[in-house]
Amino acid sequence: MPLKVKNLVELRNMYAELSRGDLILNSNNFVNPSQNYATLEAERIALGEKILAKNYAPLAQEFLKKGCPKCLRSKMWTLILGADVKPVQIAHFDSLKQNVLQYDLMIDKLIIKDINLTASNDDQYFVFEDVLYQVMMCFSRDSDILKQLPNQPAFLQVGLKGRPNTAENTLVFPPSGVIPFHGFTMY
Repeated sequence: MPLKVKNLVELRNMYAELSRGDLILNSNNFVNPSQNYATLEAERIALGEKILAKNYAPLAQEFLKKGCPKCLRSKMWTLILGADVKPVQIAHFDSLKQNVLQYDLMIDKLIIKDINLTASNDDQYFVFEDVLYQVMMCFSRDSDILKQLPNQPAFLQVGLKGRPNTAENTLVFPPSGVIPFHGFTMY
């Protein structure tokens, strides 16, 4: 079967950014002593810090095309993904972890079974099994998720025993409003 393949000129036009011959910071620079790795890395660090000071994600994306020093990678990806974690968010996650330790929910059994059936048997995910347990258990107890889903009905609303039947005394199960299904962990 004949396949249409681009010729050399078409490939150079398609990958013009790579064909300019600019130095790219990568692991091969360290192995290849003919290029001055230390100078290139110092230049990339200085430029990366200027970009981080500007706090502009599209500029950071362009910077990453030519390699990023290891010392700046987490900050660059945080900027690009908009994933700056604030102390309030850390405190919220810590409270969810305390809820996991304090309360046992039936949903936990579904999550454990899903992780065992999917991630534990997968060569790429089994090393993250403990992290998946932590994140999924906290997710199941996060009531803020239900607030983000205005059309999602609460699956089970329960009034607290010995208290008047009011909105303050009503709990929703699962607290997140999401019932895990087979393969949910892989999302």
